[in-house]
Amino acid sequence: MKKRKNKRTPRGDGFLTGVLLLSLSTALVKIIGLGVKIPLISTLGAVGMGYFNSAYEIYALLCVISCAGLPTALSMMISARREQGDTRGAERAFRTANACFLLLGAVGSVAMLGLSEKIASAIGNENAKYSIMAIAPSLLFICLSSGVRGYFQGHGDMLPTAVSQLIEAVCKLVLGVGLGVTVLSLGATAAQGAAASIFGITLGIILSCIYLFAMKKHCADTKDIRPIGNTEKLHDLKILLKIAIPITLGSVFMSACRVVDMALILR
Repeated sequence: MKKRKNKRTPRGDGFLTGVLLLSLSTALVKIIGLGVKIPLISTLGAVGMGYFNSAYEIYALLCVISCAGLPTALSMMISARREQGDTRGAERAFRTANACFLLLGAVGSVAMLGLSEKIASAIGNENAKYSIMAIAPSLLFICLSSGVRGYFQGHGDMLPTAVSQLIEAVCKLVLGVGLGVTVLSLGATAAQGAAASIFGITLGIILSCIYLFAMKKHCADTKDIRPIGNTEKLHDLKILLKIAIPITLGSVFMSACRVVDMALILR
């Protein structure tokens, strides 16, 4: 990281390298995802996969609502301020956005935990409540991870994002399948096995979040940053929301359609 921090790369080369890294990472994540589905279907069966997918679609919808637009808005703000030489402003933007991510993630996770039974009943899959509870904590950590990813992308550094995605995918494969097999071998029901498997996703997201914050702490330029005043917070928040809300609305529509479709099919 120190070598990358001190190395000056032409803008075009840096952009192409970042695109290549993310492309390779996405391809590997898709391949690993395919490797996850086959053993999961074999382990959980059709009923268990129904619980698993129901919980995951609810999580995906809340995840889009919480952090679809903010990481993009944050990366744009940081990139613009770095271009102006305002490193303090870039760090302040991250701190403001991170507070938003913390609030949204905490509210979403608590809502999923507290309303898991009602959500499962609403979509017509009552036993999916265990899986919803198992994946609920991951909403907080994926929100925090999204903020750090936006920070690094604003600096033109795509490697932490790529590595964090791979951590999530590998943990989903190893922990998700492993926990499901272990719990079912002990005589658990399909609903409990699905909850154990989906908890592997939660653990992967937590580990990915720890990695991202470790990288952020290692390379952040936080020298001489003053406490953020209320005026600065409101100014940064207005800019973030102005960019993030249209992006979020567009993304939410597709996720909401998938949830409605799932609920109709289950009924």
